[in-house]
Amino acid sequence: MLILFTILVVLSAVVTISVILKTRKDRNYLTSKITNEIDSPQYRSLFEPDEAEIRALEREEKVKIEAQKAEELSRISAQKAEKLREFQEFWEMSPNRRNTVQLLHLAAQTESGKLFSETAESVIQHWQANKIEDLSATNLAQILESHFWLLPNEERTSGVSFWIKQEIAGLRRNLTGKN
Repeated sequence: MLILFTILVVLSAVVTISVILKTRKDRNYLTSKITNEIDSPQYRSLFEPDEAEIRALEREEKVKIEAQKAEELSRISAQKAEKLREFQEFWEMSPNRRNTVQLLHLAAQTESGKLFSETAESVIQHWQANKIEDLSATNLAQILESHFWLLPNEERTSGVSFWIKQEIAGLRRNLTGKN
């Protein structure tokens, strides 16, 4: 009888523990499921957008992205132009061959035909005034031409291209006139 009573107590203890663990597990599962459902509700629109509305939204996004890209390019161009102006001030204090090459390289990196032609004009004026050390007419013509071709195609407009070609031809004529 004692053995039967002990088995009954042990069995009821095991059943009680398993019921407690099961209810605790179920309660945790339900709480996590409820909070997940509350945190991220899945709504759907009452009326789905048609193809025209979707295309209009895509166009708006594309315009926004293009505007951001244009703004970023404008900011970068302004930074390059400022860097060119700063270096040009330094160059004017000590114009030499190495600084001249760096100046024209910075002018070409601005990707602006106008800034490049203004810089090239300044370099030519300094060269004609014999302010640039160790720079022959041939070297200057080659430097101007090589850096001119670094400009993007759309910046090598007919006006800038014509002017730079005329200046290079003038430098080469100056060389043949001295020989």
